[in-house]
Amino acid sequence: MQDNMVLTPDQLEADATVPQCLDNQYVSTEIFTDMVKRGADYTDPAVKEARQQDARVEFRRSLVYSSQLVLNRAFLVNNPLVFENYLPGNADGLRAFARLVSRPAAPDGSDSSPQAIVPYLYKAASFDDDFGIDEDPTGRAALNALLDVVGHKVTSVRLGHTDDEDKRQTAQLERKFGSYFSGTLNQLIIGEDDASLNEMANELFGPRSGILQEAGASEAFRAQLRRLAADAFESVVSRTSYYKKWLVPGDTDRERAANLVRGVFRKPVGKDAFTLEMKKLIDLVYNTNLPDMLNRYTFTPLAMPSRLALQDFSVHGMAASSAADQLLEDCISLKNEINRIFMANAHKAMSLPELGKLTISDIADIRELEAWAAFSQAQQRILREPLKILDHLEGFNNAFGEFQHQLSRWYFKEHVREQRAERYANLVTVALEIAGKTMIALGFPGTHVGTILLREAAGSVLENAIPNRVKGLMVNLMVYVVDLQRQCLDRTRSYSIELIRMENEFTRDEVLDLMRRFTPNLQTESFDDSDATQLSDQSTSG
Repeated sequence: MQDNMVLTPDQLEADATVPQCLDNQYVSTEIFTDMVKRGADYTDPAVKEARQQDARVEFRRSLVYSSQLVLNRAFLVNNPLVFENYLPGNADGLRAFARLVSRPAAPDGSDSSPQAIVPYLYKAASFDDDFGIDEDPTGRAALNALLDVVGHKVTSVRLGHTDDEDKRQTAQLERKFGSYFSGTLNQLIIGEDDASLNEMANELFGPRSGILQEAGASEAFRAQLRRLAADAFESVVSRTSYYKKWLVPGDTDRERAANLVRGVFRKPVGKDAFTLEMKKLIDLVYNTNLPDMLNRYTFTPLAMPSRLALQDFSVHGMAASSAADQLLEDCISLKNEINRIFMANAHKAMSLPELGKLTISDIADIRELEAWAAFSQAQQRILREPLKILDHLEGFNNAFGEFQHQLSRWYFKEHVREQRAERYANLVTVALEIAGKTMIALGFPGTHVGTILLREAAGSVLENAIPNRVKGLMVNLMVYVVDLQRQCLDRTRSYSIELIRMENEFTRDEVLDLMRRFTPNLQTESFDDSDATQLSDQSTSG
């Protein structure tokens, strides 16, 4: 193996992801709300601790559920959530992270498994190139310690094979942020595409979506989007410029810049009522640019808007209408098979570890479990051949279930059990999402977990919520982990992978017919979803 080999995007693993949680502006809705309420910022001890814990959990989730992570090389020296794992005094963490950032080799010299963490080279030809940034002294010391362990052999990835190609691709990456607002978003607004804008709002507002029913709120939201789009026409925009103009207070550029770094945001009242939602949209655009250019996936934190919020329908995996139509026809025949798969797994309730409590050494060990390798390979088979999902579904379900089962056995062997083990069951299925509404190919009358899933789906498929014409269709692979004791989905362990996205327009009758074909026994008007836990929106889609 060559020292510091450089990959191109096509050489990454099929399920490689870029974790959004490492973004220095990542903040959950709950934490943002608390910050605004208390007038706190990122320097507040409670806020700092909560943000670190959130991001730490998501970082570990992404390492467990993706065979490969791509992270900006600069994070190795300036992101504490990364370099805390290999500080010089942390011998176990150093060894574990070295295993994750190295490319394992078999005895015959061939690569035996994927490199778990691949640094992305931004405007650099080699990992050894100067970082060109102000380095955190602690982070630099940690990286030096890590390089001493790995022998300065770090395989990285950049956008282009040659320097010229990398420059062209990097320039395109830098233009993507503004082009979204001047292109896709502007077209949605001037085209008065109500269905797409409503889908965007559903993703951005989440549980707060009811606020748009208040007088003038919906138009105020759209007016804010128009201003974002207009800015992109008037000047070269960046996330920093948008933050300074729309998200943080201050009378001078210097004051606004300081507030941006500290995380001082405008209170969401009056003309700034949608500060949080604008932040989510701006951050999502920013964080999807690199995975798009790599032709891979964004690993979105729980309860944050998924890629569907952008309404750009430009990800890879889009299929021709005829192929997608055939897949939909095939999906309808899955109902009985899904019942069988679910019932085969429901009685095998299992105990799973809390991912947030795992160390980086634990993660490295987990990724060496035989069942993890089988799960990873099964997931990649689906991503490589999305239109053959029906051929791979049962194998993936079995691999995922066995991995969770083996993970449980490993956890309680390696760690002292502090409390009674929770009981869980797995379900892997295919779901339709039309105009932002999830239509699940499930029906489990008389089973507790089936009732939970149907109750949670029912709130988003009420017939009166479907407009006369809807635009957009998605086919997702849904991976559910159900907490049998609490009778709800465990959102920290559930996720979905986008397989197909189409921009076709459907009539209301076509949507209702499709819903009935998928869930003929679902009586949508009879469900009270007030206490239902929201389905996981976690996506590794690009």
